[in-house]
Amino acid sequence: MDSKYSLDDIVISHQSESSIRPDPEIITTSLVEQSWQLFENCRITQSMGVIQGPSGTGKSFAYKAILKRFTQAQLPGSLAIVPCCQASGPSSGVRGILRELGLGGAVTTNNAGAGLQFLLKLAQREIIQRDIQGLLLDDADNFAVDSLGGIVSLFNNLKESGHPIVIMLAGVLPEDRWIGQLPSAVTRTLHVQRSTPMPLKMMAAVMKRMGNPLPAVIEAYQAGDKDAGKILRMIHGQTGGVFRRVRFFADLASEKSPGALTLETTEAILGQMQN
Repeated sequence: MDSKYSLDDIVISHQSESSIRPDPEIITTSLVEQSWQLFENCRITQSMGVIQGPSGTGKSFAYKAILKRFTQAQLPGSLAIVPCCQASGPSSGVRGILRELGLGGAVTTNNAGAGLQFLLKLAQREIIQRDIQGLLLDDADNFAVDSLGGIVSLFNNLKESGHPIVIMLAGVLPEDRWIGQLPSAVTRTLHVQRSTPMPLKMMAAVMKRMGNPLPAVIEAYQAGDKDAGKILRMIHGQTGGVFRRVRFFADLASEKSPGALTLETTEAILGQMQN
């Protein structure tokens, strides 16, 4: 099937380059630090890495932080965050990456089109030409095992070509229900970093970086203010320490109560979050 296509016939679209621009607002969390270290170790060892944990615990946010730090460090090349949709079949994962990056034109949008070997050649050519140094696949457990096998093949091909890249996979499923089913993925994975809800002290440290009115509450809590402690315990109890919900609370607090945060306003904001 591959023989009907020529790489020279493919017109490349770069309309999706916005997907590799960094997010200017990054808050440091323990997962951000651990994920950056995992990325750096994968870059040094030419390995794959995995971030696994429940939805909302900061995996996507950690990816944005990696992207920003990579840019700030002025490392060569670029990174791309690739959201993964449901896919099955050996070529579907690679095709999805190419489509998301704006590479491959009509071939990548034709589900009955080119097979895996052609798509691997196309991906290799374009990743090298654009000097992409890493692919950060978000919701990667949407890929079936055979689609994940195609991603491993892409990783292998680039490494063998002399242009190794980091491929990181973030997903909700436990690894034994995901990458653990594919030995080739397991043997190329340096480490599985787990994301978890934040304990109270970590939540307080993160909230302090989220802007008014939260820093004043955290400082009062650290100074022994009982009401501030009640506020934080209330927030932690209602959000479960889940990063996404904590950040949602912080956004609402900045909007609804920019001057000060009280027990009453906290209850009101948390009630609004439940609706």
